[in-house]
Amino acid sequence: MTGSKRTLIATLIVSGVIVFLLPWKSQIVPAWKVRVVDQDGNPIADLAVSQNWVDPNFQVLWLEEDLRTDENGFVGFPERSTWQNVFLKIGSPIWNRVLPGKQNYDAMVFGWGSYSHGEVYYQSGQVLPEKLVMYR
Repeated sequence: MTGSKRTLIATLIVSGVIVFLLPWKSQIVPAWKVRVVDQDGNPIADLAVSQNWVDPNFQVLWLEEDLRTDENGFVGFPERSTWQNVFLKIGSPIWNRVLPGKQNYDAMVFGWGSYSHGEVYYQSGQVLPEKLVMYR
C-alpha cells in the first residue's frame, strides 16, 4: 500500500470517528405555552406550575423548571434540548430499555398550590397540550 493510500484511509477513519462522536442539538420538548384553567374553564392567575422533562440520553435524569401563570392563566416554557452524538443516539434507547421505571412520556406540566391536582403530558412526535385543567 502506498503512502497516499494510507493517508487517505487514515483520513477517512479519523473523519468517521469525528462524525460519529460529534454532538448535535436534539430537541426534547418544543417551546410549550399552556393555559391553566379551573374546572369551569376560568383562567387561574399566579398559580405555580412546573415542567418536568427527561433527558433522552439517560432516562434517570429528570429536570424541572417552576414558573407562575400570568393574569390570563398562561405560562410559557422554552424549548428543551440536549446534545447527542451518533453513539448516544444509538446507545441510549438500548440503555434506557434496561432501566427500571421508564415513563411513556418525555415531559409533563403540572400545577400546584391552592389546587389539588392537574397535569398534562407530552410525548415526542405528539401535539403539545394547550390547556391544563386544575381540580380542587
